[in-house]
Amino acid sequence: MSTRGNLQDISVADLIQQNCQARKTARLTLRAHGEEATVFFAAGQVTHATLGEMQGEEVVYRVLNWTEGHFELEPGIVAPRTTIQRTWSGLLLEGARRLDEAHLAPKPISTYVDSEAKAMELDNVLKELGDQVNGFIATAVVGMDGIGLSHFTKSKKVDVENINAQMTLLVKLIETSVDKLGAGVIEDILLTTEDAYVLARYLKDRGFYLSIVADRKTAQIGNMRLISKLFVERVAKVMPR
Repeated sequence: MSTRGNLQDISVADLIQQNCQARKTARLTLRAHGEEATVFFAAGQVTHATLGEMQGEEVVYRVLNWTEGHFELEPGIVAPRTTIQRTWSGLLLEGARRLDEAHLAPKPISTYVDSEAKAMELDNVLKELGDQVNGFIATAVVGMDGIGLSHFTKSKKVDVENINAQMTLLVKLIETSVDKLGAGVIEDILLTTEDAYVLARYLKDRGFYLSIVADRKTAQIGNMRLISKLFVERVAKVMPR
């Protein structure tokens, strides 16, 4: 399931950062100024990019300057070739340098360097969470745009990217319904299925949420709720900015 949005709401640099940190395999299509560019992700890196007849790193540097237009993110699409070897943080560093030389105002370079270290720390926090949940299957930190920031799972059968997109739609629907009911602030969202419990809890800024999936046969709802309360604070402290 694809995710669509406006580049006025999220920058190209942030889209690259989020998808690489989530280690997604996906195609990002950007449309602006009558042009269309594609950027491919795999294994936590940008692997290929196209803009007309242009390919490779230069495409990334060009689209980092796009602040208006639209994007579409399609998970699971593999790049037809590899034209980029530089790390994602290296691309953003070089792109920021070029934008700075052009007298624009990019996000400070240090933001992306620091965020890469934060991303590794976030991965470790989620792994620790998994060790403390009975019947643990998967956990993820997801933005309200449906893009996962980080995840950890012990099951190869779990399609985390698809779950993130579907769960976000559900969270938004529940949030709207609760607002209409005037039922107050949501503390958490618990889904009970035949085989699993799925728990979601907002981070403090409510722009992201933490989700936990556990096997219903061995999981305990009280345990999941306690762990989610404890870990949303830890996750917030190590969130890349």
